[in-house]
Amino acid sequence: MAIETERLIIKRINDNNIGELKPLMEYQELFQRAGLVTVGMVDERTLLVLASNEIILMLKKKETGEALGIIVLLNVYGPTGMKESRRYEVGYLLIPSAQHHGYMSEALDATCGELNKRQISVVAEVNKGNLPSQQVLKRCGFKLTAKQGDLLKWQR
Repeated sequence: MAIETERLIIKRINDNNIGELKPLMEYQELFQRAGLVTVGMVDERTLLVLASNEIILMLKKKETGEALGIIVLLNVYGPTGMKESRRYEVGYLLIPSAQHHGYMSEALDATCGELNKRQISVVAEVNKGNLPSQQVLKRCGFKLTAKQGDLLKWQR
């Protein structure tokens, strides 16, 4: 999957381009806040293992080629443990210098638009204290579907 927007190139991570994410590795707290790791550190090998089962999309600035962040599309599993087809849970992160410039809204909206063309729905879970992520979801057409303690569930 490769998507171009006005300011971004969004492409799937693989063995050949994983090295382009190296600048993101210094922001380990972002990986933890995004729920991609709970213990330890994220490195290129960790992301490649994740990318072998899930979809990791790299966001790059069109103008400079700078890696700004990632969108992760995780498989969703039903109550019986079976993978739900045509449904992903989204997670995302941006380096601090790219935050509050509309990059994630632009990238997520374009990504969801492509998935929508394939009749694939997207859900998200966000901590109720994470207001910036909630705003991104709202701007991208997600609707709040449930509240579970401190967790808010969204769907588009």
